[in-house]
Amino acid sequence: MSPNSHAINVRCMENEKRRPLTAGEQRAARKLKDAWQKCKRKDKGITQEHIAGELEVTQGTVSHYMNGQIPLNFETLLKFATILKFNPSDIYPEIIPYNMRLFIKQGFMERSAENMESLRIAEDIESLPSDQRAALRVYLQALVNKNEDTPDTGTN
Repeated sequence: MSPNSHAINVRCMENEKRRPLTAGEQRAARKLKDAWQKCKRKDKGITQEHIAGELEVTQGTVSHYMNGQIPLNFETLLKFATILKFNPSDIYPEIIPYNMRLFIKQGFMERSAENMESLRIAEDIESLPSDQRAALRVYLQALVNKNEDTPDTGTN
């Protein structure tokens, strides 16, 4: 047996261990691929290789996410959303708690005594595992940066 055939056998065994994706995970993969293709039409530089570099994974891994071979997790969804500039709730709402969806939709949170919904959202965020909070922080910072780069046209 050659060294390469062993690597192929290991890869095949790994693929056999994967569980089938749920209908929601498959739908999210299709929507992710659609979001990438839409973004790619606007910016030809948004290749799977570019995304892979941003995510610090291989191009093959990006392809597996988009083709429904690997399920999206919360952190990866937020990273894709930052790179491709989409609302993660539009791609995979089932993975995001309801209050978090509201938070992401508005793109910011005002911490004030009068705004109890924002305070409830903040509590929900604090109850997330630290890696999910960090991923959300990165995503929100990207939204803030995007809004700061957008000229104010006075049409709000």
